[in-house]
Amino acid sequence: MYWKKLKALGAGSYGTVFLATPKDGSSTFVAVKSAEVKDSSSLSMEGGILDALKESPYVVQCFGEDVSVENGKHTYNLLLEYAVGGTLHDLINIYSKCKTMVEESKVAYYAFQLLTGISHVHRKGFIHCDLKPSNILVFPTIDDEYGSIVDVRLKLADFGLSLRTVENETHTYWDRGSKKCRHHRGTLLYASPESVARGIHGKAVDIWALGCIVVEIITGRRLWSCHESVDDLDFKITHEEPVIPSNVSNICKDFLVKCFEKDHNWRWTADMLLNHPFIKNATSGKYHPEDHGLISNNKVIINPFSHCESWVCKQHLFSTCFHLPSSDNFRSRYANFPAENAQRRITEAPNYSLPLWTLLYASPESVARGIHGKAVDIWALGCIVVEIITGRRLWSCHESVDDLDFKITHEEPVIPSNVSNICKDFLVKCFEKDHNWRWTADMLLNHPFIKNATSGKYHPEDHGLISNNKVIINPFSHCESWVCKQHLFSTCFHLPSSDNFRSRYANFPAENAQRRITEAPNYSLPLC
Repeated sequence: MYWKKLKALGAGSYGTVFLATPKDGSSTFVAVKSAEVKDSSSLSMEGGILDALKESPYVVQCFGEDVSVENGKHTYNLLLEYAVGGTLHDLINIYSKCKTMVEESKVAYYAFQLLTGISHVHRKGFIHCDLKPSNILVFPTIDDEYGSIVDVRLKLADFGLSLRTVENETHTYWDRGSKKCRHHRGTLLYASPESVARGIHGKAVDIWALGCIVVEIITGRRLWSCHESVDDLDFKITHEEPVIPSNVSNICKDFLVKCFEKDHNWRWTADMLLNHPFIKNATSGKYHPEDHGLISNNKVIINPFSHCESWVCKQHLFSTCFHLPSSDNFRSRYANFPAENAQRRITEAPNYSLPLWTLLYASPESVARGIHGKAVDIWALGCIVVEIITGRRLWSCHESVDDLDFKITHEEPVIPSNVSNICKDFLVKCFEKDHNWRWTADMLLNHPFIKNATSGKYHPEDHGLISNNKVIINPFSHCESWVCKQHLFSTCFHLPSSDNFRSRYANFPAENAQRRITEAPNYSLPLC
C-alpha cells in the first residue's frame, strides 16, 4: 500500500510535518515528518528516541521510518500518529479567544498528563529540553453517541533537541545570528535559569518548562511575555522571580513554586510533583492503571504501517517515481537506523557546521547519521595515514561542502597504489564503511602492517611517560595542583587574590574535565 501527503501541517528546524493518507482512499490519517536524506540525521535520532519511549501513552507514537524518492529527491520520513486536536498552543489560543479561564482542576489534569510523560522520558534516560505548548499534541476523545469531546489526552512530541541524561553536564553553542555564545538549548521563553546562565541541562530543565506551560494555560499568556530583547529576556530568567498567578488556589501556587525553584538541585522532580496535592486532588477518579498501556478509547493504538517488516520500512511508501533502487541497497545506504541502535544515534548536537579541515577526516556514519562512536577515530586515522603517504588529504578534490558530504558518504576512499598489499589491507580495515565492522585500535595494533614495522622498536615501557628511558619531569611541579595559583605569565605587579582569581577565571579542575567536553551545538533558536 502506498501513501500520499495531503498538506503541510507545520515546519520546524529539522523537518516539515505533513498529513498523509493511503492512496487506496481509506480514511486512515497519519502525520509524516520529512526531510531530505542529506539533512535527516537529527530526524533519524528523534525516531530512535521515540522508539525508546514507545511504552508511554503520553508520548506521541512513532510507527517507523521510510525513505522514498519524492519529486526526484531522496526523502526521509518519520511516521507518527496524527493529532486531530492540534497542539496545546492551539488549545490555549481557543480559551484565550473565548476569554474563558481554564478550570483549575482541568489545569491540574493537564499537568498530570504532562508529568506522567516527563517522568517516563526521564526514567528512560532522556531530557526533552524543548518543552512548550507547540510541542505538546492534543488527542481528543470523542463520545460516539453524542459526538462531543469527553476527554483530552496530551502527548509530548518533537524530541529533536533531546539529550541523554547526564547529571550537571553543560552545553554551549555559538549563536550565529547574534554572534554570541549561548548556553541553553530549546526555546528561550521556557528555558530555566541554570541553562541560560551556565548551560546546565539536567532533568530539572523540563520541570521549569512545565511550570511555564502551566502558567500559560492558566493566564493565556507566556510567563515572560513582557521583554524588550533577547538579552533582556536572558536577564529576567536568570535574575527575576517568575510571577505566579494570583487567581489560583494556594495549593496551585505551591505547585508552581516547586517548579520554579531557582536552585535546580532542589527543584522537585516529576515523580515528586505527581504526588503533590495539586495533582493528587484533581486526578482522583480519572487515573487508571491501564493508562500505562497504549490505549485510545480503551482500544490498542493500531499501527497503520503494520505491514512493514520492521521498524525501518523498505517499501518507499511516498515515492513519486517508478524506477526505484533496490530496497536492500537503498535502505543500507540511506536508512539503516534500527531501533536497537537508537542510543548510538543520540548525540548531543549533531546539527552543527564543521570547518572543512575537520569534515575532511569525518567518517560516513558521522556525516550521514550523526553516529559518533570509537570507530570515527579509526576512520580519521586512515585519512591521516593516506595523507602521510601521499602528502595530500584523502578528499582533496571536491567542489563544495555538499560535494564533500556526498563523497564521504557514498564514494569509496582511494587507497594509494604505490604501497604494499599489507599497507593496503590496513587501510581497508580503517575505511570499512560499516562502523560496526571497522577494526578497533587494539585490533589494528596487531595488524601485520604495524607488527612487522615495529618489531624491535616497541617496548612495554612505552606505555609510561618516558623519554630516553627517563620519566618526564613536570617543570611546573612547584604548583600545588592542576590549576596554578601563581600567575606565572602575569605582566603586572598588583595581582588579585589568588583564590578569587582562580575561581573566576580558571576553575577547571582535572576531575571535571569530562563535564567540560561538549559537542557544541551550533544553531540559532527562535524566541517562541
